[in-house]
Amino acid sequence: MKCCAAIILAFLLSAVPGMGRNTASSTERTATNTNTGKGPVEVLSDTQGVNFGPYTSTIAHAVKIKWYIHIPQVARAPEMKQGNVDVEFHIDQKGAIGDPQIVTSSGDESLDDACTKAILDAAPFGPLPSEFNGNYLFLRFHFHYNPQKPKSPSQVQHP
Repeated sequence: MKCCAAIILAFLLSAVPGMGRNTASSTERTATNTNTGKGPVEVLSDTQGVNFGPYTSTIAHAVKIKWYIHIPQVARAPEMKQGNVDVEFHIDQKGAIGDPQIVTSSGDESLDDACTKAILDAAPFGPLPSEFNGNYLFLRFHFHYNPQKPKSPSQVQHP
């Protein structure tokens, strides 16, 4: 699995920043990553003040494991194709999911399909936290295939 080590995904974060208490409206996005501006998971629903951090971390881990299985050959060495994929879906109170929808495509069907397959294979998830009174939780997952590393200040050429 050495080839998988080169494939970096935002899910590799050990913690999901910004996934604590959120009392914002459903249009506010949560989770950030200083490298990409996006964390692995965004909660798109109104959280009603419920801390979904532990719940989404568990889901992100399960999806990451399944995603590694489905990563297509074009994203592995030597080709190392790059791409970003965003997938949205909802989870009902019992942990079942709705049909995942790609909202940002990588432009490569094999990369996109690996992401939706990972979510479908990882589901169903555990029930939503009991203190959450909504009918479902709406999420957006961010997948990043072989992103370029940000340049360090010493690598930046100044005019």
